[in-house]
Amino acid sequence: LTAPGCSSSEEVAEIVHGCPGTAHFKILASGELHVFLQDNSFDDDVKDGVMLCTNVENIPEDARPFVGAASLPGGCPPRPSIEQAGRMWKGLICVRVGAKCSESLPNLQVHSSDGREYVPNEDLTWFEDFASECEVAMLFAGL
Repeated sequence: LTAPGCSSSEEVAEIVHGCPGTAHFKILASGELHVFLQDNSFDDDVKDGVMLCTNVENIPEDARPFVGAASLPGGCPPRPSIEQAGRMWKGLICVRVGAKCSESLPNLQVHSSDGREYVPNEDLTWFEDFASECEVAMLFAGL
């Protein structure tokens, strides 16, 4: 069993015909963070939202790639680019294996290559609201 684009792990399973029961497997997610731009313009106020997810399948069709870099305390480099719906999505950074998501993700910093300054939304409480959850898994599920 594999999960391409989500994990480099694999598990081998032997399925026997007529064997009752459920098999359980654990495949660790890569922790790769994908950053993309979403148009948040309103009237004459042109604004791009810098959005975060861990599953390229959850990136909207009208999203644009974020061009830049990211830093995360204790983060590690991402895998090669992933093609999704004819577009290439490259993770910017990965949450370190064993790191607690709620301690890492609030410290994510993104740096745009076009010189625009990223300003965090001070009203966003998602990281605090879900501090007891696996936030990478929630981002993967699109929550």
